[in-house]
Amino acid sequence: FNNGVNNMNNMVRKKQKMYHALEYMQKLHNQGREYISPTEVGRHVGEIYGIIAHSSYGSPICKNLVNEGYAERDSSGKYQIIERLRNVDFLTLRIDLRQSS
Repeated sequence: FNNGVNNMNNMVRKKQKMYHALEYMQKLHNQGREYISPTEVGRHVGEIYGIIAHSSYGSPICKNLVNEGYAERDSSGKYQIIERLRNVDFLTLRIDLRQSS
């Protein structure tokens, strides 16, 4: 039973990190920034969880976003939110992330 609960908690935490990263990517995109580094994502999401983080924290989040179809990666290893999500309100995005589990 505990293993199932831990797996569920890990999935929820993963989706929450993805949500925070996408929200950040959208904000930066709206400010004129397109691609951002995993380090920037790691620092931003880590700050939300009260930890000092960098690319080793942000890279798995970014890769998950690409695997789920929410972000794309350029040839230099930076990421951006996909076009269809650039102007989505984040209540809609949160619901979309929940349904993709």
